[in-house]
Amino acid sequence: MNLRLTVAIILLTLGSPYCVFYLSEQVIAQAPTPTSEEKIIEAVYLNNQGEALIYKDIIGLDDLQAGLKLFQESLAIFQKYGAKGGEGNSLVNIGYVYLRKGEYLKAIE
Repeated sequence: MNLRLTVAIILLTLGSPYCVFYLSEQVIAQAPTPTSEEKIIEAVYLNNQGEALIYKDIIGLDDLQAGLKLFQESLAIFQKYGAKGGEGNSLVNIGYVYLRKGEYLKAIE
């Protein structure tokens, strides 16, 4: 993995909006078919969006279902490309959503 992609993944994980600007030059030059690294970056982004939604729920906004959908999308991508760390993170987040919804059996699956 090159340094530019590593920095981008770190920025995405931290939820930094600067990642878009950081990657813009590289994205313009790439072929339209996404690479596995780009798909993993997309999954990290989906996971971060889901976390933002479920944390909003803690202060009273109900977006658990939308967050769950994003976690499931990111999980599918992580599994497809063998990104075990991302897969584990998505599974923890999915379990947390089910826990918050009171669906305890689904939370431990």
